[in-house]
Amino acid sequence: MTTNYEFSITRAMEREIDIKAMRAELGLTQAALAVEVGVDQSTVSNWENGTTKPRGPARKLLQSIADRRHDLPKPAAVEARP
Repeated sequence: MTTNYEFSITRAMEREIDIKAMRAELGLTQAALAVEVGVDQSTVSNWENGTTKPRGPARKLLQSIADRRHDLPKPAAVEARP
């Protein structure tokens, strides 16, 4: 029997994550996000262009980052020098 709690977790995991938008919002490169998630940069690229979708632990970690991203510090703005 599935409890409401289990159903909520399953539904949350099924949400689509806009990885590119999330990455941009956090000020990360594909390579930097790849290091944080523990995958290759090419894997992040494949996720972003829709070739593949994140699965397993990477999916859970990305969902956690997506859920917390508004609480994380924003990257410092880089000012152009004359």
